[in-house]
Amino acid sequence: MYFITSLVLALAATTAVSMPSPKARGEDRIARRARGKIMSRADPADNSQIQFNPFAAGAAVTGAAGTITGATGSFVATAPSVPEGEDPTGLYSFSSTVGIDWQLCLTGGVLSGVGSYIQNGSVTFSIDTSAFPSGSISPSDFIISEGDNITVSVTATNATSSTSVYTNQNTNQTISVVIASGTLCMAEADFIIDQLNTSLADFGTVDFTGVSAETAAGSLDLSGATIFEIQKHGTNLSTVSITNSSVQVTYL
Repeated sequence: MYFITSLVLALAATTAVSMPSPKARGEDRIARRARGKIMSRADPADNSQIQFNPFAAGAAVTGAAGTITGATGSFVATAPSVPEGEDPTGLYSFSSTVGIDWQLCLTGGVLSGVGSYIQNGSVTFSIDTSAFPSGSISPSDFIISEGDNITVSVTATNATSSTSVYTNQNTNQTISVVIASGTLCMAEADFIIDQLNTSLADFGTVDFTGVSAETAAGSLDLSGATIFEIQKHGTNLSTVSITNSSVQVTYL
């Protein structure tokens, strides 16, 4: 039987790694979301649109406003590593996330996922749900070990409130997080690797599987999805490939 907990307040996390506080992590992500600019170009190979972003890589399923009410995806909790040539004692991280309206909606958005941290060879995982522009919730009692298969489902209960459900398929633990946001466009389901408020870790390859966007008429697959790639100072740091039900993001 699943162990289910509902949380509406942020909880402090105690870890072996000197992670930024949950409040700081959420504030940084929301600030980046507010000021971030996305560059784009058409891919001449298939006429798809690739969006270059300094903080995120993955894919977004888009639809008409008001049609997308949820997003679901699974991924394996992956240990980060220190990028080549960087200080091995520094703090590095990334987050594997599922969300609604995080990349393209101007008025609201929700992003939920697992943060992976490394410092001095020690690896720590935590979960976090951020809402634009309102705040962040970081429960501390969801247990994750490297290699665990995590499923995240985000559902908009109305235009300004969402529920994120985290399930550890290896331990059968489930946590439900309710959060308020700005007005959602309900036009986008996101499956992305997101940089947290540390230096970006080498995240290897992360596979989002069982990916779907939920609508009143049923589930949408990834056909026609918008692709996001991380680009910093003109250098691409990721590559993304998709199928109808999966997103693969690889650090370059």
